[in-house]
Amino acid sequence: MRASDRRKFRPYLDGQGLEYGVRQGSRLGFQTRFNADRIIVSGCALLSLSVQVLTHDTVLVDLELSKECVVYNNPSANPFLALMPLMAWSQALSHLMVSISAFHVSHRLIINHSQTPSKNTPPSSNEHGRWYSNSNYDRQKSQMALRTAMSSKQQALQRLKHELQDRPEQNGDAVLATVLLFVNLDVVEFGGRGWKHHLRGAHELVRTRKALIKDENSDSAKWLQYFDTACTTFGILGATLTPSHTLGFQASTPFDSAFLDTLRRSEHQTWIGCPADLLSLLHVLNTLRTMPNESSQRDEIATTLLDGLHTFSPSAWANDFPDPQHYQSRYNLAHAYKAAIGIYASHITGPTSDHPSEPNILDLTQLGVSHMLQIPANDFHIKSLVWPAFVLGAETQRTDLRQKVQGIFQDIWVSSCCYNVRTAAEILDVIWSRQDNDAERTWLDYIWEQDESWLFL
Repeated sequence: MRASDRRKFRPYLDGQGLEYGVRQGSRLGFQTRFNADRIIVSGCALLSLSVQVLTHDTVLVDLELSKECVVYNNPSANPFLALMPLMAWSQALSHLMVSISAFHVSHRLIINHSQTPSKNTPPSSNEHGRWYSNSNYDRQKSQMALRTAMSSKQQALQRLKHELQDRPEQNGDAVLATVLLFVNLDVVEFGGRGWKHHLRGAHELVRTRKALIKDENSDSAKWLQYFDTACTTFGILGATLTPSHTLGFQASTPFDSAFLDTLRRSEHQTWIGCPADLLSLLHVLNTLRTMPNESSQRDEIATTLLDGLHTFSPSAWANDFPDPQHYQSRYNLAHAYKAAIGIYASHITGPTSDHPSEPNILDLTQLGVSHMLQIPANDFHIKSLVWPAFVLGAETQRTDLRQKVQGIFQDIWVSSCCYNVRTAAEILDVIWSRQDNDAERTWLDYIWEQDESWLFL
């Protein structure tokens, strides 16, 4: 790879320079068939959700972990499981899989410990709103699982840098999978903020590889489609809480049919669970943020967007699924996203010629929270509520609704070990404290002013 090409893609994370580039010639494919419920890869650490023992001989990634990466789990078509054979092509991916699994095990051990009654544990420590404190951090620091997770993450970073710079002939599906999974690691397992650099790198790799793919029916083309779907989905949600001057990834034309097809795939290939039509509207809202207020197109686009939001039917979307037993959960999930996006839209669009009055925010917030509460804690749809729960929670002024949102976050944490809900819960406390003392700025303005890059998935 020429030096000029390497300089083209140069994001950084935790002081580790990563240079993203790509080259044609990948031999890797989208493999989805497995002969066992567990996958064993020699040479790494043993990691199991059912066994609290870690060694450095093998890595055992439990199916329970892969279930968290999609809404509806089908082992024969689970992208996370399908990535595992690619570990043979990338040491970075192998170390990263170990790190993700070890973080997950570490979180699960802490959750299990916190749920075990103890005579030395005061009753208040188990109340909603206290579960995300750092009281268990000292215990977690002593875990072998956490040490394995941290060391494997650093090894993955080092190997990825090497594979991108010195082995460009292997910059195929495995390396791109590694870059994308770093987003998962930073957001879901680690709670860090380096996701934006990796997502930008993944976008560049996907864009470049699209120009290199000759056969649209090839295995690499199928992988590229998945990578594109995940990057697009994460980018849209990440942009909502990112300052407008740092926004990127706004390449797709609003209401473009091909773009909508990509978002429809996200309903099945990620755990986000947002209806594609609503995710498309969220993308348009992000696009509006980059447009001047005096733009002649702004009012027209905003009107079309609000019309689309108004006409979206949670019932129709919930029915558009082969398994009727999931109707009620899908219905509640769609209502939660619709309410949250409606609130987000009220901060972006303001009144338009066709929509001169804004929606009743209080009613919208109550509606969204009520639908989230109807999804049981043991229902796998609950892991898809992180973004709408944060938006609805940030908007509400009512103490009872705030407590209910924190309870939903706690249920997500216990159910799926989604670490970034802890971060979301902490930020909500800051937002609520500020709102109670300073009502001049909106919570969204406050978030943007922090110049952070929060991605709540």
